[in-house]
Amino acid sequence: MGSLGGGLESVSLACTGRLAPPVKRNPVGRLEMRSLGLLLASVLLWGPHLAAQEASPAPQTKASSVTDTQVLDNAKYRLEMAKLGVSVLGFGGTLIALSLAIRQYRRNQQWKRAEFIASETKEFTHDPMVRKALLMIDWSGRRLNLTEQENVQESDLVAVSREVQWRALLPHTIREDVARGAVDISGDGPKRRFTPTEAKIRDCYDVFLDGLERFAAFIETGLVSADELRPHIQYWIEDIARDEGSSDDARWRCALLTYIQFYRFDGAKRLFASYDKDISQDGEIYRAVEVRMKMPELAQALRLALQVERGGA
Repeated sequence: MGSLGGGLESVSLACTGRLAPPVKRNPVGRLEMRSLGLLLASVLLWGPHLAAQEASPAPQTKASSVTDTQVLDNAKYRLEMAKLGVSVLGFGGTLIALSLAIRQYRRNQQWKRAEFIASETKEFTHDPMVRKALLMIDWSGRRLNLTEQENVQESDLVAVSREVQWRALLPHTIREDVARGAVDISGDGPKRRFTPTEAKIRDCYDVFLDGLERFAAFIETGLVSADELRPHIQYWIEDIARDEGSSDDARWRCALLTYIQFYRFDGAKRLFASYDKDISQDGEIYRAVEVRMKMPELAQALRLALQVERGGA
């Protein structure tokens, strides 16, 4: 445009001899033309590329895709591990609570068993008949109130020796010649009759042995254990089953062990076995006291009574 304007001025000067009026230039229009040119060039250069991008968006690169997948997998893994941790903590808390509950339950059960044993043994040892039986077991000779009367005089007490006891505990099937004091095992003599004192002694031992039967049932049913009961009855178990003392002591023990088996106090027999005391007729304890009592006729009579009872059962 500049060269064109200069040429027109030269032509005008040559033809007329005077200058033509200057052409007015519009700077704003020039700017608009430049802008329009730049816009057209941009459209021509970048239009197809932008259109292609608009038509199909560019896919992510492989590296970017792998990274995003790893991030997602890591996030999922952390979430699963968090869930597992919460589950483990919850399960552990449940186990701890259960363990504490079981421990408390066992402790309560131990207290209940201890109270039960204390109550049962107290009731047992406070029974008047049992108390007399315990005195007879513990003493080789003692004056006792067998009549159950209150405020008895000293003269009313009955002297109970080992001999009185073993005679009272003989099986009722043994026949005895009372006049000679000899034991008759032939079966031809008079029936063994018990005096009132002997009958009272048998009654006391019956109640005592019934109590041992109950204790055996407690152990066998799992209410208590032999160890839990041991402090309360071991002394009497040991006293009955030991092999010591005089011949009269041995006769009393042998008669009592025979009494237990003859009259079927099987629970009491099993209770002795719970404390490693075999009081059966074929056991070492029975054989030892049988020899110590130094009375073969009585030993033979007691064995025969048991054999007959077993054969008749």
